[in-house]
Amino acid sequence: SAAGTGWNMYQPYSESYYVRYLANLGEVIQTGTEYGYNAMLLFPILIDNTYALNIGMDTGSTGIVIGTGNSAISGISYNVTRPGWVYYSSSGTLLTGFFTDSSTVAFTSTEGGTNAVAQLSILIATNGYCINPRAADAGGCTPSSAPGTAMMGVGFDRNTMGTTAVDPALGEALVPQLVNAPATPASLNPFLNLVEMQAGTMRAGYIVTPYGVSLGLTAANTAPVAGNAFAYGQLLPLSPAQPNNWQAQPMVLTVTNGQGVTSGPQSGNILMDTGVQDGFLVLPAVSSAPFVTAGGQLADGVTVTVNLLGAQGLVGYTFTVGTANPQVPNGVNWVNPAGSPNFFNSSLHTYTAFNVLYDAEGGFVGIQLNGYGAGTDAYVAPVLVANGLLAPASALDVDMPVILASAATVSTVNGNVAFQGDMTGPGSLTVTGPGTVTLSAAGSYSGGTFVQQGTFALTGTLTGSVSVASGAAFTSQGGYVVAAGETFTNAGSFTTLTSGVPLYNLGTLSNTGILTSAVGNAGTLSNSGVIIGDVSNIGTLANDGAIMGTLANAGMVTGTGAVMALEQRAGGTLAPGGPGALGVFSVFNTLTTQAGSTLQMDLGPSGASDRVAVGGAAALAGGALALTTAASATIGSTYTLMTADSVTGRFDSVAVSNPLIAAQVSYGSEDVAVTLLRSSVPLSIYATTANERAVANALDTLSTASSLSQAVIPLSGGTAAAADKTLSGEAYASTSSALSGQSILVRNMVMDRARRPVSTAPAPVAPMSYAPTGASAMGDAAMAYAAPAGASPFASLAADTAPDAGAARAFWAEAFGAWGHLGGDGNSSTATTSVGGMMVGLDGRIGTDWRFGFAAGYASARVSVTDVSSATSADTVTLAVYGGGPAGALAARFGASYGWSSLTSRRTVSFPGFLNQLSADYGGTTAQLFGELALPVAWAGAALEPFAGVALVNVSTGAFTETGGVAALTSGGNSDLVTYTSLGLRGTVPWTLGALRGATHASLAWQHAFGDVTPQATFAVAGAQPFTVAGTPVAEDAALVEAGLDMALSAALTLSVTYAGQLAQDAQENLLKGGFTLRF
Repeated sequence: SAAGTGWNMYQPYSESYYVRYLANLGEVIQTGTEYGYNAMLLFPILIDNTYALNIGMDTGSTGIVIGTGNSAISGISYNVTRPGWVYYSSSGTLLTGFFTDSSTVAFTSTEGGTNAVAQLSILIATNGYCINPRAADAGGCTPSSAPGTAMMGVGFDRNTMGTTAVDPALGEALVPQLVNAPATPASLNPFLNLVEMQAGTMRAGYIVTPYGVSLGLTAANTAPVAGNAFAYGQLLPLSPAQPNNWQAQPMVLTVTNGQGVTSGPQSGNILMDTGVQDGFLVLPAVSSAPFVTAGGQLADGVTVTVNLLGAQGLVGYTFTVGTANPQVPNGVNWVNPAGSPNFFNSSLHTYTAFNVLYDAEGGFVGIQLNGYGAGTDAYVAPVLVANGLLAPASALDVDMPVILASAATVSTVNGNVAFQGDMTGPGSLTVTGPGTVTLSAAGSYSGGTFVQQGTFALTGTLTGSVSVASGAAFTSQGGYVVAAGETFTNAGSFTTLTSGVPLYNLGTLSNTGILTSAVGNAGTLSNSGVIIGDVSNIGTLANDGAIMGTLANAGMVTGTGAVMALEQRAGGTLAPGGPGALGVFSVFNTLTTQAGSTLQMDLGPSGASDRVAVGGAAALAGGALALTTAASATIGSTYTLMTADSVTGRFDSVAVSNPLIAAQVSYGSEDVAVTLLRSSVPLSIYATTANERAVANALDTLSTASSLSQAVIPLSGGTAAAADKTLSGEAYASTSSALSGQSILVRNMVMDRARRPVSTAPAPVAPMSYAPTGASAMGDAAMAYAAPAGASPFASLAADTAPDAGAARAFWAEAFGAWGHLGGDGNSSTATTSVGGMMVGLDGRIGTDWRFGFAAGYASARVSVTDVSSATSADTVTLAVYGGGPAGALAARFGASYGWSSLTSRRTVSFPGFLNQLSADYGGTTAQLFGELALPVAWAGAALEPFAGVALVNVSTGAFTETGGVAALTSGGNSDLVTYTSLGLRGTVPWTLGALRGATHASLAWQHAFGDVTPQATFAVAGAQPFTVAGTPVAEDAALVEAGLDMALSAALTLSVTYAGQLAQDAQENLLKGGFTLRF
């Protein structure tokens, strides 16, 4: 073929026939119906050497159908057990009948004197029907003429002929079955079943021209004519079950009316249908209103542009309705059946501009300008549009541009394939087979190249990503560059054939195979295979394989691989191993360093480190030695960083990642080593809180040989600060805050009893009774609304205002549970608390107005500080005394308690390289004195009293020494004194519910704490100076809320339930308690 205009796909074939029409295309278009039904292109044929007739060629259907009313086939036999049908959706014509078993069809207008003969079955139509025409064409549907039909369908991807029986009586209900039938098999296409094609000596395919049809494809009949070459589009298979039947050719269509309204581009399929002179258009998603007449046809002045083969702008044509352009169909009906894909039937007129090739064996459509229709606006640039599998039967040379429209695969099973034209498009190229695929032009397709088998030989240029599988090969003459954002993955072999031209990588290159080329890397290169050639690196190189050349490094090199020689240039860093992993980097011959280069080494425990193993001489001409110490690095250990046949020179500088560590470098004749020392920088450099600084300063007094120092010194940043925090023991101090805060539980329970009235003055209202006249059924839980004249004001106490009618003593018990938290202040962490227990007491009347009593209780508490993995349990036994009575118009209450606690603490000290599980058992006490003054008043049926209170609480803990490891703390004990003041209002309202008597009480107060509100504790680690840390503080200001219910079950027994809470901005405790009082 002429340079750049074709291919040799059909070079192996020389057999073909040229069959002429009875009248050429122009005559058929101009003379209407003179030559038969619907003015078609006709052939004279001879069936079974007996039946001679003229038959119309239809590229819009598949298979030969002849009606029994055609006298030319009178007497022809057919098999009544082989029913069949033909349906032409454009006209709505349905023909039914029966197939012949096998017939010969000879084309008697063949040039050269020898008829072309096909062997296939023919449908003999016995009946005709008109059913739901999709679009009326020039011929329309005429059932009466159907028995005389003679139609030869030679199209592909058509389902117009079926091989089953159908029931025409169903009428329009039959249409879905017909239009959705499977594609008619290629075995019924007469143009594809010539005896030579069946024998394999002729390429199965044909070329439709204005004068006739070439049957069989050869190099001669596919060659350019008058400079006009074919453009080829690869078709996709219709289905695996039909190997020589292909999907319709693609198109992209745009419609524009005379006012400039445009629809498109719209993708779909085109049918160049010789069976009709009217076209029709299906675009279901587009409104046809701006473009059609009232009758549904494209209006004059509407322009249609059709791009063919997927070669946008290279192959196609344009026509305007109402002009003399011969490509304009007689009319174009716009129909939009629901659910149909975009489709254009361009009619017989298409062939006034194009010769159309169909290659059934390879699955190609070819378009060639034929020069027949003067003045047509048609254009064809030689191009191959590739889709799917290209598997030529022999070696293939493609000498025209290639567009990869989708994922294309080229197989060399039957021979090598060479592309000499530029290769573009959105698709990808996959190479398979044992041979070679050569690209000698420019490849700029965007989908990438995948070499799965064989060899991909690049003698031109290529952009885009490339993947070479194991066992496959990619050779280049220097025309490939891995651009930024692209990848080259080589698991097979890559070879640059042009000496002195490296493979440049600006993107990502991964080599696990054999790469034979010099490499210039400015991107990311990973090598776990073999690179045969020098490498110049200014990017990032991870080498875990072998580089059989000199590595000139001005970028970053990591890995555990090997190189022949290494030049560390200015700006270059060598970091053996990988992130967090120690490794050895090998240099077979020589290593040199320059000023501005860096050797970056990771140091682990006990002398384990990265290392550079040099087989030859190591010449150190400066550069930096950068040491990164892991948390497990060992102070005092010596690390061998480099071994060589000989070492000369030294580094310009040494830097350690952790400022707490200093390094001493020693240069031997065959090695370079470093010893880690403690620097003069204090450990507190990383501390962020006072507690952390206190711990760090104490640790600085330890010997660096101690295991705790060895664990702490290599830490840095937040890890070091976290280690200081977890070592601090702050949870012990926080436990004091929790115990101080929980002291209110004892205080409130005994003060509730101290408020109980003892006056025998009569109540102003009838008492709640289960008791005899004059006795209160609630006893000291009954509610009086006001004190009578002359009675003690104590008689109207908010909690219990009715007099204790003769009951001098009471036994009481309460069980309680509380939970809450103390918020951290940034220096210390939040502590969560919980406690449960019970208290019992006995009190009685002293004189007429005073009550005194004593109580004992037990509580089990837990304090957890999650941030430092600590938890403390406290079992406490408490004894208390209390009393209360009138003080003029006021009421005075007071008490004292003392609690003995047995405490067990567990905490985990954990940071990188260190773990201690520590515990301590120790004792503690909680002592408190407390009292309040209140002013009882009666108001609106309720008993109220404003009050003011004060409590002094001292929490002391004993000495202890933790067990469990070197981080164990020793404490000499601590004591914290906090004063709590409160100011508030409480009230009680009695109620009656049937026979049940009770009272509802509530209080609200403000509590203020001062003194040792931020507890401190002093500790020491063995071998270090003591340090003091602060715990979680007590809330300085809190709201005290309480609400409860008392119920009298009898004159002697009262039950109660209460909620109480301490609510502060950063702290909270909630209490539920229930109890009973028994009077006697």
